[in-house]
Amino acid sequence: MDSPVFAKEDAPNIMIIHSYDLCYQWTSGQDEGIRTTILEHYPTANIYTENLDSKRISEAYIMSTQKDVFVDKYANIDFDLMLATEQNSLEKLFDNEYNMINAIEHGIENDEFYLVFQPIMTLDGSQVHSFEALLRWNSSCYGAVSPSEFIPIAETGGQILELGDKVIDMAIDFIKMLQKNQQKVSTVSINISVVQFYEADFVSNLLAKLKHHQINNAMWLRLYPRLLL
Repeated sequence: MDSPVFAKEDAPNIMIIHSYDLCYQWTSGQDEGIRTTILEHYPTANIYTENLDSKRISEAYIMSTQKDVFVDKYANIDFDLMLATEQNSLEKLFDNEYNMINAIEHGIENDEFYLVFQPIMTLDGSQVHSFEALLRWNSSCYGAVSPSEFIPIAETGGQILELGDKVIDMAIDFIKMLQKNQQKVSTVSINISVVQFYEADFVSNLLAKLKHHQINNAMWLRLYPRLLL
């Protein structure tokens, strides 16, 4: 970024605009770092900050779509500089565990996670013997995200327990649908994190759900092999 040309004795009006969306959220530490840098060069600067809900940040874009914000709040201020901070690289976003955890929590709240059911055929290939339930995530921030990306972060961030409960509930709904349609499928297997498996009340809660929905011997559990290594 080119340095603006202000005299040291000037008191420029500087606006810092942060992108604020589900994929990336600026922390107070990052904001303070930008302020510190500006004040090192321009100690008398008047600094203003706005967090705008935009995934695409540029001065022209902001002034065209967020014009009312500035007209209402800053009508009497002539800004010498507007700094638009932006984080639009998915690779960088993906590396930021904090942002991924936020996105996972948003995904759980907004039903972005779902199951696909992979059929397992009999040896002669004549009929479906069982299904394996596979968790998938179509994130409003990242698009389709591989389980190998989001599962480890959900485990360390604590969301894996809620995700695991959702997997069980969705698998139960699928089994009930099969039973209602009188389809002869022996089992549906689901993948369970060791983190969830070792929860003290996991087994009792699972058995209570299966009993409530009158599901007997129709669900198999598979522990993530990655966590058993």
